[in-house]
Amino acid sequence: LFLSKEVSVTLLPGLLLILLPPIKRIKWRVMIPALLVVAGLVILFIALILFFDQSSTRYSLGNWMRRLNIFNFSIFIESVLGYQISWSRSFWLHSPILLIGLLGIRPMVKRGEWRVVAGMWLMLLLLSGAYVAYFNSWWGNLGWGPRYMLPLVPVFMIGVLEVMAYHVRTPTHKILLGVVVLIGAGVQVVGMTVTLSNYYTDMFFLGVLPELNAQTQWGAYNW
Repeated sequence: LFLSKEVSVTLLPGLLLILLPPIKRIKWRVMIPALLVVAGLVILFIALILFFDQSSTRYSLGNWMRRLNIFNFSIFIESVLGYQISWSRSFWLHSPILLIGLLGIRPMVKRGEWRVVAGMWLMLLLLSGAYVAYFNSWWGNLGWGPRYMLPLVPVFMIGVLEVMAYHVRTPTHKILLGVVVLIGAGVQVVGMTVTLSNYYTDMFFLGVLPELNAQTQWGAYNW
């Protein structure tokens, strides 16, 4: 993930929150050296990327400063909302099985696993908003679904597994679960059978898009 998209570093705070043990169990004599080792490995990893990446743009300081300079709060909100509810990029619309996991939040928090829940949502919020760094192409340009959100699927499956383990008990529950699974599979079948470029090409021939490469208009239609 870190090799493919630099905004993936926004996942680290939520991931660390999930992996941390309860505060009462933390042995700081062990934790502090461990954190120093992790920090050193991250720095080494980024250094290796810069060394092998001849263009040196992905993790370069200039690249990050340029993205920070174009930060716009309204676009940040639009990016966050877009990855939740837009037809083209909704995390939930393309993986509807994850909606079931929302029912597992309350019992997980009641059991004291609030760090897991908080970490999951922190990762989703930060990654959804991070694409404001691409300004007018937060939607990822031409592509199928919220493909950059893929690493979050196994994380949010934690909530789904919680519901399946403790709350799917009756035949009715199992039927409803099966229906949601089929809907999710159907969404992916559409993605495999419809040529994505035809969507924009057809709009161009209909005169809806002024030019075939008008990416700003793509974003509007994706939304």
